[in-house]
Amino acid sequence: MSSSSGAGPVSSNFPRKLSVSWIVEETVSFYRDRFTSVFSIFLMFSLATWSVQSYTGVAVKGLLGQFNLSIAEVAEHPERVGPLAIQIGLRLLAIVVVLTILLWVLYLLVYGSTIRYTYDTYAMGEASWYESFSKVLPFLPKLFAASIIVGVVVGLGLVLFIVPGVILLLMFVVVPQVIVLEGAGVVESLGRSSRITSGNKTTIFLFILFWMILVMLIDFAVASLVSVRWIPAASLVESAAVGPIIPISTTIIYRALATQPE
Repeated sequence: MSSSSGAGPVSSNFPRKLSVSWIVEETVSFYRDRFTSVFSIFLMFSLATWSVQSYTGVAVKGLLGQFNLSIAEVAEHPERVGPLAIQIGLRLLAIVVVLTILLWVLYLLVYGSTIRYTYDTYAMGEASWYESFSKVLPFLPKLFAASIIVGVVVGLGLVLFIVPGVILLLMFVVVPQVIVLEGAGVVESLGRSSRITSGNKTTIFLFILFWMILVMLIDFAVASLVSVRWIPAASLVESAAVGPIIPISTTIIYRALATQPE
């Protein structure tokens, strides 16, 4: 799948000092011109996520069925599970862990490919999703390892001290870009990301805050305007629509700052 025809090259006139309005304008412009292409990729990912979640429910029912139990019986009479608790628990844990890893790797592939697609579009005016996926595949192990490290570090920072956690999040916000576009190692990418975002962390924070508020407003609108029957389908479409915003915007931020003196 290639970029939208007639979209043309993307502007590369990057400011030295970022502003929220500039990030928003660049993100909206890029996403608008290539909406069909980008949205389709994330819609397929949303459908894959829904399929895996549905399979999880089926797998759990099948597991309980092996012990002549049902989810309703477990909820109403948990004492019946007593003798089998460890055996069932370990199997359930294995199912959840395997499917969670599968979904996370798939998400990293889509996220990383969006980074590659966005960057190549800026550099060449046109990009191919096939090439983007192909270029990102070799970096999946690094992306996976980096996502775990960043998740643990930022998570601990948010739990213990909220402000340091937010600062760490802003420091590492372009770690995926450094790995995918520069081929940096996991540890190296952490320091490189921190240096790239230096001096612009407040702006990046305000943009992320703006994006979070926007998503909450969209969630509220979907819940208010869509009937209960159609909420799952609407949520799936919403997820596909807002999903590309962060990888696109952070790649725009990376490209604007990466070539500047650290």
